[in-house]
Amino acid sequence: MGGLQMRRVAAGGAVGFIILNIIASAIVGSQPNYGASPTKITDYFGDHHKALLVSVVLLCIGLVLLIGVIAQGADMLRTAGLPDAATAFAVGGGVVVAIFAIGLAISGSMTQMAKSGTDPGTIRAFYQAAQFMLSVPLAWAGVFLVIPLARAALIGAAPRWVAPLNGLLVVFLVLGGISVRGSGALAVATGVLPVLAHIAFFLFLVEIALLLWRSAAVGARLAQPAVTAV
Repeated sequence: MGGLQMRRVAAGGAVGFIILNIIASAIVGSQPNYGASPTKITDYFGDHHKALLVSVVLLCIGLVLLIGVIAQGADMLRTAGLPDAATAFAVGGGVVVAIFAIGLAISGSMTQMAKSGTDPGTIRAFYQAAQFMLSVPLAWAGVFLVIPLARAALIGAAPRWVAPLNGLLVVFLVLGGISVRGSGALAVATGVLPVLAHIAFFLFLVEIALLLWRSAAVGARLAQPAVTAV
């Protein structure tokens, strides 16, 4: 029963991650576009110094919650008789966590750099690197989180609605993954398509929260290994 209760804790962690991201985004205001001038980017980090540092701390707490979500999601797939899907989910989740952690480290560093008089051109380079990392590679890594769950749904180890929903999420994530321009709908991080990819990732977190909670409630049934042909 302890493992099933941990899934409920992880389900709450997924919701907590979303809430912390919303709060962090709200307190720092609108970020500069990917192609904004060095001066505008530097001024933003200087003017929002304290708020950005608080935001980084909140997102680091969210990162801890995300690690728990990934671990329990992989365990759920494994106990459902899908070790390969569990491995793909765990690896994809590990990449997502690594990208997120590096992006946060860069963001925190830029906040301090803006206060220490670092050249605006250098800050802009770091800013664009962080934006690109938290948009393009993160979107592609997210694909390896939604596909294993879709596979589980297709063989009856998860609710059927998961498969079509995750198919839609994959489309949004791929669109975010190909958004590498400096402006327009395909602009890195701030374009329409990357925004849809970020929304898709939050929808995935809602989905995994529901699945983890459900697996704790009907643990024996959901954890039953998938039937394979003899």
